[in-house]
Amino acid sequence: GRGWSDLGFVLMRANRLKEAGYALSKAIELVPGNFVSWGCLGDVYVQLNRPDEARLCLDVCRRLAPND
Repeated sequence: GRGWSDLGFVLMRANRLKEAGYALSKAIELVPGNFVSWGCLGDVYVQLNRPDEARLCLDVCRRLAPND
């Protein structure tokens, strides 16, 4: 999962959003409790103007994130 998450983040930073979304989705399939992947995927969906998917991902991220 970590490799997919890292790849998704790099692709996101390179503005290759559809590819980033795919990589982050794969990361979440492998490690569904990784709140960072959920948050990054939510950001990708915001940038792709997909607000419903973004809201879902960011809600999951908030639920999973530690309360530090």
